[in-house]
Amino acid sequence: MLQEMKKQLTENIKEAKERGELTAHQVYDITCDGVAQALQNLKREARDLREITGEAVTTTVQTLVDAGEAGQEKISAALHGAVDGVKRTESQVLNATRKELSQTRKRLREEETKLAEGLRTAIGGAKDAADNFTGEVKGSIETAVTDAKLKSAELLGLTRDTVKEAVHKVIDAGTKVEGTVVDITR
Repeated sequence: MLQEMKKQLTENIKEAKERGELTAHQVYDITCDGVAQALQNLKREARDLREITGEAVTTTVQTLVDAGEAGQEKISAALHGAVDGVKRTESQVLNATRKELSQTRKRLREEETKLAEGLRTAIGGAKDAADNFTGEVKGSIETAVTDAKLKSAELLGLTRDTVKEAVHKVIDAGTKVEGTVVDITR
């Protein structure tokens, strides 16, 4: 892979020289593209990045020296091209990862919404079951429903108002008030 990159860098610089287009900007583009292409075929490890960058700069500068074009501006362009070739490739990976993360977050929100809806439905079914009873049994079921809502408050997106409502219901019911209020607020 390195030999292929070095060969391509040398050929591109020689061709640009023959066409009379060997500017610092052209040296930058040739080096940047060469490094970026080499990195696309590589598992990104720091050691490999260092080696590719070093070889790219060495090859480009040596070719410039051989062509009698090794001025400060073109040498600087070779170095910046190599570094920016790494940045370009790594930025593409980073952008792809950010896109995946965004999609995963969206899917997570959708799944949380489904879970909350399922919990609401289940709690609603349990609350409906209370209507089949009277008195203390009905009150116990309603208290258990309120407790289930509070235990799932974060998933359900419930607010502080829900806690207040639950406390008021317990006080109004008048059974096991102190213990139930402690459980609710906890």
